[in-house]
Amino acid sequence: MTKSVKFISLFFLFAGCAPSFDMLKGEYVYNDPYFFGVIDQDVLKNHQDYKWFDRRFNQYEPNIEMLSKTDLKDINIAIFMGTWCHDSKREVPRAIKLFNLLAINNERIRIVALNKKKKGYFKNYKSFNIERTPTIIFFKKGKEIGRIIERPLDSIEEDFFQFVDKNK
Repeated sequence: MTKSVKFISLFFLFAGCAPSFDMLKGEYVYNDPYFFGVIDQDVLKNHQDYKWFDRRFNQYEPNIEMLSKTDLKDINIAIFMGTWCHDSKREVPRAIKLFNLLAINNERIRIVALNKKKKGYFKNYKSFNIERTPTIIFFKKGKEIGRIIERPLDSIEEDFFQFVDKNK
């Protein structure tokens, strides 16, 4: 086998291992007082023990001006969080408010609740290499274009704009 054929074979072997937004499917598990697995915004908004969500959601006033003129139709977002994690309790309501204001369809946002060991309850969760929560991963046309780990460098909207802008 020639070197180029070996390279192409290895490329496709490893390309198939890259995490993608579409891998984030599955059921969630409730283990009082925490959720694990793929959940939706309603779980966070309506659970009696998650009053922190509404409070933080309502307090945050994101600046969407820079993103309002940006084409977001090919953007998908994965949020890996812990319903037990103080950083997640601070950042996830903010992120969700921003994404709602930008009219990003709920089908394009996946929220993955992890246990305290940062393990997921779906196949291939390890391929996302989550070490801290929250981790917000942005995908464009199925490929990761950036991630926010624990807290944004500037703001969620500024970091998001930087990822989208450099990947036009």
